[in-house]
Amino acid sequence: MMLHHDASMHAWIPGVAAMDLIAFVAVPGVDLSEILCIQEERKDGNDNTVSFNRMRLQIPEGPLRPHFVKATVKVRCYPNGTHAIFHGQRCLDRYNAKGPIVDEKKAA
Repeated sequence: MMLHHDASMHAWIPGVAAMDLIAFVAVPGVDLSEILCIQEERKDGNDNTVSFNRMRLQIPEGPLRPHFVKATVKVRCYPNGTHAIFHGQRCLDRYNAKGPIVDEKKAA
């Protein structure tokens, strides 16, 4: 079954062409990549790393915890191929295929 757009449906709206009407609109404050990511729970090993999709992701030490040994973390895989590790609501680090993504704010 093939659906087609009937321009006469919008003929009653003065000054608006049929193609000017958009079915999808952006929702302010909503990051779709966070909604569309794959999220899995992992238990950190004794070496501060977690395994995800045959990759070993090193968890850096943070200001609140010197290590995450035996901690349960969540690994998120985003549609663009990057990964992130979360402990609760706190993002510990972000990764691409080559390793950790260097954030200019963290480096300064």
